[in-house]
Amino acid sequence: MSKQQFDVFLCHNNEDKPDVIKIARQLQENNIKPWLDRWELRPGLPWQRALEEQITQIKSAAIFIGPNGIGPWQNQEIDAFLREFIKRECPVIPIMLPNAPVKPTLPVFLDAMMWVDFRQSDPDPLSQLVWGITGENRLTQSQIPTKRSGGEETKKNPSPLSLKPQLKTFKFQYTEVKSTKGKIIPFGKKLEFYKIQRQAKYFLEDLGGGIDLEMVLLPNLEKTTSEAKSQLIFTALSSPNDTAIFMSKYLITQSQWKAVSRLPEIDQPLLEAPSKFIGKDLPVENVSLFDAIEFCKRLSRKSHGNYRLPTEAEWEYACRGGTKTKFNFGDSIDNRCANFLDKRSDARTKSTTPVGHFAYPNPFGLYDMHGNVYEWCLNQGKKPSSVIRGGSWRDLEDGCTSSHRSQRDGREKSDFIGFRIVCFG
Repeated sequence: MSKQQFDVFLCHNNEDKPDVIKIARQLQENNIKPWLDRWELRPGLPWQRALEEQITQIKSAAIFIGPNGIGPWQNQEIDAFLREFIKRECPVIPIMLPNAPVKPTLPVFLDAMMWVDFRQSDPDPLSQLVWGITGENRLTQSQIPTKRSGGEETKKNPSPLSLKPQLKTFKFQYTEVKSTKGKIIPFGKKLEFYKIQRQAKYFLEDLGGGIDLEMVLLPNLEKTTSEAKSQLIFTALSSPNDTAIFMSKYLITQSQWKAVSRLPEIDQPLLEAPSKFIGKDLPVENVSLFDAIEFCKRLSRKSHGNYRLPTEAEWEYACRGGTKTKFNFGDSIDNRCANFLDKRSDARTKSTTPVGHFAYPNPFGLYDMHGNVYEWCLNQGKKPSSVIRGGSWRDLEDGCTSSHRSQRDGREKSDFIGFRIVCFG
């Protein structure tokens, strides 16, 4: 059995094999080695055992969707091996074949990923697929045509995110909160605040109309201490170690939501003003998991970037910021630190607060990771349910810890659930 390395595993419905073979040969012409069952599985041996022996030699996965949807054997491959690719932090790329339906039914995890679409020629799908497999963007300026008003074809300048983003640096104060023991005070403990100067890198995504989205670069997981890693519920990030991960500095606001909701529809319509609590700097809420996914898709199309919701692993890693305490600023919390239901205080907030209102960013420079609104995380299974993290304005402190999680129906829209997003550079 061959132990050579492969660049991409081609997961497909047998009904679509002719189209998949054609794409596989195009990949070979681009010096990419695909793993295709017809070429690599030895007759007479169980396919699962043979694939298990080779799966660790494959660097990425492409999942093809054609007119017949995902086939039964394809479903088994997804169930058996998708976790292995995620564990090894490999790209998983959904691919729409030329005759795929307009709105195929996909597992939520795949539906949230950026597609490669062979139903259209612009942008070039083969170049997109090569980009997804290798990380090398071949969609150059000369390959991105547009039309002048007279119908004459001209060239379109690529969005900044089709190149490397221009990173800036911002400084902030991380606050470590400690409780003083042995002192008799009304609430049984006194909190002391210690300021630590830090800095982080970020870039701005222009949403139009003077509205920006700040995306903060997350330090590489490999540089995080082993003690902090041991606190993570999920330790496998779903992006390659050499790929930069950016997360929105704040929860997505209502002004940002409104700007993106006005972009052309991809899979479903979006309300411009879905929130119960109104304010341009308040976090958007009353949006479902699928609304948030549509937001990411529209923004990705506009920017030529790769935006999506964070997985649970990415969210918790970003929330903790290398800490191993209950909250990213310590083991104690009060209403000076976050918007949550603090029974010890008479000044209880009964609504959301503007993003960044609490001047306590975590060690990575991210705000409101505890309280205000829960945050949708990307579901990596087939069920419509998903997980929310971070707690909200109506939760007690135990519901706002770095490790707390709650399972919800992805169709739910509530005034205590919002989201933030990630981008890969």
